[in-house]
Amino acid sequence: EGQTNHYIGDVLAGVVADSDQVAREAVAKIKVEYEVLVPVTDVMKAINGERVHPERPNHFDTTQFTIGDAETAMSKSAFRSKGHYETQRVEHGFMEKEAAIAQPDGKGGVELFSQSQGVYEDRRQVAMILDLPEEKVRVILVPNGGGFGGKEDMTIQGHTALFAFLMNRPVKITLRREESIRMHPKRHPVFMDMELGCDKQGKLTALKLKAVGDTGAYASVGMKVMERVAGHASGGYFIPEVDIEAKTVYTNNIPCGAMRGFGANQVAFALESCIDDLCKQSGFDRWQFRYDNALVDGLRTSTGQKVTGVGIRACLEALKTDYQKAAFAGLACAIKNSGVGNGMKDESQVSIEIVSENKIRLQHGWTEMGQGVHNMALQTLCEETGVDPDIIEVVVDTQAQLKTGMTTSSRATALVGLAIINAAKALKADLKQHSLKALVGKTYKGEFVCDWTTKPGTGVEDPVIHY
Repeated sequence: EGQTNHYIGDVLAGVVADSDQVAREAVAKIKVEYEVLVPVTDVMKAINGERVHPERPNHFDTTQFTIGDAETAMSKSAFRSKGHYETQRVEHGFMEKEAAIAQPDGKGGVELFSQSQGVYEDRRQVAMILDLPEEKVRVILVPNGGGFGGKEDMTIQGHTALFAFLMNRPVKITLRREESIRMHPKRHPVFMDMELGCDKQGKLTALKLKAVGDTGAYASVGMKVMERVAGHASGGYFIPEVDIEAKTVYTNNIPCGAMRGFGANQVAFALESCIDDLCKQSGFDRWQFRYDNALVDGLRTSTGQKVTGVGIRACLEALKTDYQKAAFAGLACAIKNSGVGNGMKDESQVSIEIVSENKIRLQHGWTEMGQGVHNMALQTLCEETGVDPDIIEVVVDTQAQLKTGMTTSSRATALVGLAIINAAKALKADLKQHSLKALVGKTYKGEFVCDWTTKPGTGVEDPVIHY
């Protein structure tokens, strides 16, 4: 009572009943008296508008960096493209809607069966909600039918655990599709003013970008998405002079967070539109222009990171014949990082337990949501040790204390794979001397840590933004 809700997906009340039908009928009878306020829905007006959260300005984060003098380089460019570009809010559309089961553990805590993209983050937040130490909250992953970033933020896990804790009985919540769409974060709408220049030979000279992202009513990972908008602004091309700014802004719209591409998609749309416009102005061939400006080993991205192992020109060469033969064809290039990077630590831990001669339990902290991380983990262990895949059980359970971040950024394969390779060294050595039966009861642990990346705009001479 007396509080302010911030968007249409805020949960105000809940009903627990013996059946889904009875619970929904009871919810329909709840009447809420509202004082209707004017919502802040226009992100541009929100920047300096009335605050969504009184304690924090709507414009709460900016990523900004420059390389060289983009203004001067732009003024000397033979051709310039300048435009305003907008992308829309996008729903993930995963097949399996959000669901969770929670039950008391009989020892003053709770067990939560979750399909989220980060069971350790679920544990942390549920412990905060229940005012319990984290060791009193156990979260067990239930592999699910799709996430794409949309299950990174908590939706019903907290409510499910709270009801089970208060009532001291098992509780299950499953959202309907319309409820799911209301609650979980979407892809960010991004509003971009971009200017791109090139010389008479068709070489890119300068890029200027001012971007604003509508992160909705709650921050989610909006700051990191807009950081990726800025960091991927030059796409797969070398542009020597850049001036980039990306703002993250609250509104009363549905929150926006992680979705496949994580900001790189939005800025690629603006960049590629500008490139097509430059080609139209100058008469340059669209394929050749992209090929001539593509990143190659040793060149730098818009963040200043030197790249290696670049395959953009090889991709363009592979499609050149089909592109030129097509009566109608579009063409675009884009790049996307793998891993969190940007100065944050990426890490993974694993545990390989020899349960019996016929069972090995492989535990990690990543979410299986149809992308195959469990199978990849199993295959890596088999490849390293030669053990029979039929005896391997893959489990994700916070009881194992293998704390891992969110399953995002296409990083799980690399991180858990390298952690398994690390753990398997000792097991492989033991298997040369002993049978599995002789190793029963032993546990092998491994980890991989990436802690050497750089936050964009920090002025480091040779930054490594992503590994």
